[in-house]
Amino acid sequence: MRKAFLGLTLCVMLSCVAVCFADNGPTPSPPFSAIRQFTSGGTIHMDLSAGDYSIRAANDEQIRVTGTCRDPDEQARMRADITIKNGVATVVTGGPHNNSHFTIEVPRRSNLVIRLSAGDLQIGKIEGDLDISSHAGDVNIEVGRPSDYRSVNASVYAGDVNAPAFGDGKSGLFRSIRWSGPGTHKIYAHVGAGDLNLLSTD
Repeated sequence: MRKAFLGLTLCVMLSCVAVCFADNGPTPSPPFSAIRQFTSGGTIHMDLSAGDYSIRAANDEQIRVTGTCRDPDEQARMRADITIKNGVATVVTGGPHNNSHFTIEVPRRSNLVIRLSAGDLQIGKIEGDLDISSHAGDVNIEVGRPSDYRSVNASVYAGDVNAPAFGDGKSGLFRSIRWSGPGTHKIYAHVGAGDLNLLSTD
């Protein structure tokens, strides 16, 4: 009887171990990341592959790129090259076109030149000039106070261009909004197909 009990106990313990170490599917890879020091007030060029992007102000003087992908097998393909020459930074991203998301943090006072092939783009409040172009996807830009800007030129080939911060909005084909004010910064933003929104957060 005792041997039977010990045998049953051993079987239960082995079963528990098997459950603990069972294969529950692929383990997600850690987020991709790249970091470089960059002084406030400079210009940052971004050549962005297809994907979804969030660009926001950092709490320090760094350019920091992190990326995640839903498919762990595709995670290894994600990359971000950050180079700095003569005070100008260049960020080039690459990776799978589906289900990838990059977050790019930059010094709050930066001038941004962004070229995105396709995907949704969210830009937080950045204190500087913005030159944004996307072939396809929605672009949302937080602009802060309209009085900070000297000129605004926003356009879409097909979609909506909404600029409540500047008192205008249009939809359809080949739509554009132009605005001028007393500030120092400039916005040029163009979307081929998609919605372009300039939103005040103040």
